[in-house]
Amino acid sequence: MPPGWRGSLQWSIIVTVTINIVSSPLSIGRLLWRYGEDGLAERARVLSPEAAADIGELAGELFANPSLMAESWTLRPSKGGALVLAAIEVLGGTRRSPARQRARPEKNMPPTLTRADG
Repeated sequence: MPPGWRGSLQWSIIVTVTINIVSSPLSIGRLLWRYGEDGLAERARVLSPEAAADIGELAGELFANPSLMAESWTLRPSKGGALVLAAIEVLGGTRRSPARQRARPEKNMPPTLTRADG
C-alpha cells in the first residue's frame, strides 16, 4: 500500500461448480416410467451414452437450482426428480411436470424396463 493510503481492500471470489448426474439410459427409462411417462421411457431406454450424458448435465443444473426444479416438480428436490425433468425436456422438447407426481411401484414395471439388457 502507498504511504498514507486510507482505503479498504475488498476481494471477491466467484466459485462455479458443475454437477452432472450420471445415469444409464435404462435407469432414465425406469424413472420416466415410474412417473407416468411411458412413451418417453421407451425412447430413453435406447438413448446413446452421449444423450444420457446430456440429460445428466441438465439434471445437474436443475438439482443445483431448486427454484428451477420447483417450477415443474412439486415434491422435495431430488436427483431422481431432476433426472425426470431433464429427460422430459430433452426427449419431449419442453420443460414440464411429469404425468404423475407420485412414483408407480416398481413391481408393475414392464419387462422391457426390468431386464438388465433392456
